[in-house]
Amino acid sequence: MVEGPFRTKKTEAVILVPNVNGSCIEKLLEWTEHQIDDGPLEENDGYIPDIGEWDQQLLQVEKNVLAELNLASDYLDNQRLLDMTSRADIDSMKKQTTTQR
Repeated sequence: MVEGPFRTKKTEAVILVPNVNGSCIEKLLEWTEHQIDDGPLEENDGYIPDIGEWDQQLLQVEKNVLAELNLASDYLDNQRLLDMTSRADIDSMKKQTTTQR
C-alpha cells in the first residue's frame, strides 16, 4: 500500500492506470510530493526544459520503468512529469551508440 499525504482516511479511491505497476506508481507519487508546491507550467512552445538534479536522480531507472512513468504521466495528464520523462529518455538516447538502441 502506498502511504503519503495523498492518502486520507476519508476516501479510498481507486485509480486504474493500465500497464503500470505499483513501483512505478510509487515513483510517480514521490515525484508529485516533491513538486507539489511548484507553480503552474509556463507555455514552452514545445521545448522540454532541462531536468533538475533531484529529477535526474529520481529518473535514473531502467528504460522500461522510464517508459512506464511516461505512460502513467500521459494517462494521468501530468504534463510536467511527461516532459521530464520524455527529456530523460531523449538524454539517455543521446548517450547511447546506435548499436545500443
